[in-house]
Amino acid sequence: MRVEALERISSDGYSLEKDDVLTVPDEIGAAWCRNGWGRDTAGVVETGERRVLDARLVVDNSTLGHKATNLEG
Repeated sequence: MRVEALERISSDGYSLEKDDVLTVPDEIGAAWCRNGWGRDTAGVVETGERRVLDARLVVDNSTLGHKATNLEG
């Protein structure tokens, strides 16, 4: 199956960047398409919705203190 990467994919020993097109075994390509990571260029396997589950972002409110220095002398 030929798959176009819709995002960066690192799976099953393959590493693709967005818009790369690669021929992979059907079961791998179908899984990528079902997960919304890739698109079947033949249009046989439907592209699933890309979902991120349980993603969390923790942000600390902080201030970086840095004093400017003149390096020219």
